[in-house]
Amino acid sequence: MYMQQAHYKLASEKIREWRWEAGRLKLTRTFVEPDYLKASAAWRPFQLAFLLMNLEAVSDVSSTDRLAVDLIWFPTGGGKTEAYLGLSAFSIFLKRLRNPEHSGTTVLMRYTLRLLTTQQFLRAASLICSCEKPAAHAA
Repeated sequence: MYMQQAHYKLASEKIREWRWEAGRLKLTRTFVEPDYLKASAAWRPFQLAFLLMNLEAVSDVSSTDRLAVDLIWFPTGGGKTEAYLGLSAFSIFLKRLRNPEHSGTTVLMRYTLRLLTTQQFLRAASLICSCEKPAAHAA
């Protein structure tokens, strides 16, 4: 989640600028790996509570908690995305740890507002890329 937040911040600040040169589109600046030690990221208490509250249901197929549906009802900007992305990351890693050959679908996401769809897609994509990053390079 830390890496996801750092990468999403970089993407939203549009660090890559393009220009036309000799009839081709070229980057004005090359990509520089973010300094993860300087990036700021934090969990809100409800996000941690949501994650911890759902660990059993995600990890134990016989859990009776799997019969319930949890709804996160917060206003826009309240941190819902990080709450379910954190649980998504846990689910992805758990599935890979249990079966390293598994490469199928782990999480489905559905968005209702068009503007949020783009933003949430970018955040989810940042999380998936962060999950795929080798641990030796993660700070």
